[in-house]
Order: sequence, then structure tokens, then C-alpha cells
Amino acid sequence: MIDNKFHKKISSFTLKEIVNKIDGLSLHNDDQSSLVIENIAPLESADKSSVSFLDNMKYIDSFSQTNAAACVINPKYIEKAPDANIALLLSENPYFSYSQIAHMFYPQEHKEYISNKATISDSAVIGEHCHIADNVFIGDNVVIGDNCRISHGCTITHSLIGNNVIIHPNVSIGQDGFGFAFANGVHHKVPQLGKVIISDDVEIGSNTCIDRGSTNDTFIGQGTKIDNLVQIAHNVRVGKCCIIVAQVGISGSVNIGDYTIIAGQTGIAGHLSIGSNVQIAAKSGVTKNIPDNSKYAGFPAIPINQFHRQTVAVKKLIQKDKK
Repeated sequence: MIDNKFHKKISSFTLKEIVNKIDGLSLHNDDQSSLVIENIAPLESADKSSVSFLDNMKYIDSFSQTNAAACVINPKYIEKAPDANIALLLSENPYFSYSQIAHMFYPQEHKEYISNKATISDSAVIGEHCHIADNVFIGDNVVIGDNCRISHGCTITHSLIGNNVIIHPNVSIGQDGFGFAFANGVHHKVPQLGKVIISDDVEIGSNTCIDRGSTNDTFIGQGTKIDNLVQIAHNVRVGKCCIIVAQVGISGSVNIGDYTIIAGQTGIAGHLSIGSNVQIAAKSGVTKNIPDNSKYAGFPAIPINQFHRQTVAVKKLIQKDKK
């Protein structure tokens, strides 16, 4: 349930207002255009004043039984509607359309604010309309662009950060990379002389760490989204619009292309090249380069079709041994 103490709803909307506001959305039955929608809700808990959405076939049963007043669906699911009374909002990308509806009801406010409990170096440069919360530390010569939101407890040093960047609580950016040279029985620290460059429209989840480069820079491409508890080591380069899910560890000097998805708890060994449009399944261990347009899984990570064949083969061997 949406708790209005934490999330403020600004208004109710007719279906006509919703459709007129959102590109790519249409109403299956125009006679329902005056229907007033009071809120958004999941399929299973929606009522006759709510709008919901269907984007995954796993929830088709919930859709066929929902009490929602309206639902955003792909046109191919029209015949799965629970009854003729439900208003169907048609979209080729229902999840995105639903997200835009959610923004209508619950617009995200990014208030310009710099806490007097933040520590900001005199040589740091902060852009316009930024929100910097309590207990943030921003070090010498850091540059932060416009419309950025930096949540409480973050530490940022040796970094250049673009516009419209969201940094969630307790993120550390720009600290030393993990670099040591072994000599005479001792690990000697190697100076980390690079920086971190965060491009526009990046979002970084809570407790993530992004190390600065050793000599080259660590780089995060435009529009990339990083989940909580991710470690990105020195000299890593991440392309644009990548998704990096929770508890991923990326070792030093890895290059990652554009539009690549790395699922949770994946580990990537150092000095590897991961292509563009790659998908890496959860809990994978990447030890070799991965080409563009590939899907990999397992430890060590291999092409996903090969991984599935191995899984089936092992299952058959176990069943044979039991017999």
C-alpha cells in the first residue's frame, strides 16, 4: 500500500487526462474516458478507483482476477481482461507507461538544498539546483553538475560528476583504488593518481563504492544505473545505459560496453573486456572477455545456452546415479 505520509499524491485524473499526458498510450474504449482514477496499485490489491499494469506474463492470472478500474497492458492481452468494465490503457511498453502515470500522481520533488551539516571544500564546484543532504563530504576540486541529488552520508573526492545525477545514501566515490606492489615480503601501496568521471543521468545506489583510477580515470557512462552495494574498482570504464545490479563486484581495468546488464552478485575479474548489449546472469563469475550481444551465466561464466546444457547434463547424471 502507498502510505501518503511518505508519498504525497497531488491529484486524481480522468483517463482522458492520463492518455493526453502520456505519449504512446491509448484507451481501448473511448466511452470510458471520463472515468476518474484516484490512485495507482498492484493488480492484486487494486480497487475500482485504481489503475494498475501488466508487463510480465507471470502475473496474467492476477490480471484476469483484478478489481482495478483500469489497467495498462500490451494490446495482445486484451482478451485476458477480467470483464468488459475494466478500462484498458494500451501501450507497447506498459511498464514505462505505468511509470509515467505514477509520476503524474506522485511527482518526485528535487528541492534545491545544501545542508549546513554537509562538509564542502572551498575549491569544490557545485552546479545549480542541487540537493546535498546532511553529513555529505565533498572534497577538494570536486565538480558536481546541475540538478544533482546527493543523499546523506556520501563521501565524494577526486571526482567530476555530470548533470541530473542521483547518489543514494552512504555512497563513496573517488577513494583509493586497491593497488599494491609486492616486494621483499611486503605489499607496498601504489599511488592512485586518477579520478572518477560520472556522466549525466547516472543513478548510484546506497553503499556503493567507486574507486578512482590509478593513472587512468574510472568512468561511468551516461544513463547508467547502479544498484546498492556495488564495488567498481580503479580504471573501470562502464558504457552508457548499463544496468549493474546489487552486490556486483567489478575488478580493476575492466571495460564494459553500452546497454549491458550485469545481474546480482556477479564477480568480474580484472583487465577484461565486456561487450555492448551483453547480459550476465546472477551469481556469475566472469573470467574471460565477453563479446557484444551475448548472454552468459555460471562460474566460470560461459554462453548461457551452453550453461543450460551443462545443467541438464549434470541433472541427468545425478538421476542416473540414483537409479
